[in-house]
Amino acid sequence: MKHLVALIALLTIATAANASLLSDNFNDGSISDWTVRAGTGWVASGTAAQKLASDDTLSTISKSFAGVSSGVLTLTYDVIIDGIYRPFNAALTDSTGKGVFLAGYAGNGYVEIGGGTTSNYGYSGSNLSKIDAPGFVSGKSMPIKYELDLATGELKGYIGGGLMKTSMINLAGIGDINTVAFTAKKKINSLDNVVLIPEPASMALLGMGSLALLRRRKQ
Repeated sequence: MKHLVALIALLTIATAANASLLSDNFNDGSISDWTVRAGTGWVASGTAAQKLASDDTLSTISKSFAGVSSGVLTLTYDVIIDGIYRPFNAALTDSTGKGVFLAGYAGNGYVEIGGGTTSNYGYSGSNLSKIDAPGFVSGKSMPIKYELDLATGELKGYIGGGLMKTSMINLAGIGDINTVAFTAKKKINSLDNVVLIPEPASMALLGMGSLALLRRRKQ
């Protein structure tokens, strides 16, 4: 019984550890809890965020969360582009805007993804690769996922569920990650289902502890 109680406690801790740092599906019809850092044009429309302005002005929205300095951060979101060639990127930064640039341009049938460092919530790196993504077309929602290991600097990019690119990022001089930012040029039809989840390295230790308890119980 004691082992069972301990195991339940471990699972409870694990669940809490994997709780999202940020989650927004914009179903409240508002982006008032996001900060517009540059440009204009970001609005809430129905159950998503949009950048309606179709000019060449870069516009950034960002949202802060509790600072993280270790483990793996997983950022997921859905995006619908408008047109053939659209600069649209995400970034995970510290409170000064310095951090990791995650994505690049998107177009009909391809994206440019990778990673680099940024000092202004947007793109300033060059480690991008043009990746064929036949399902990523104008007017269609595409799920994007990035996994950033804060210990090693490894960044993995996924599009539509498939691993598309792995990069190594120099994280030296970057403080606790506490902000997610999205920057767009031209028009973005939809940004939706933004979720950021921490996956601490300690999760593996919790799993090992659970197995040890089960083994002892069997003995």
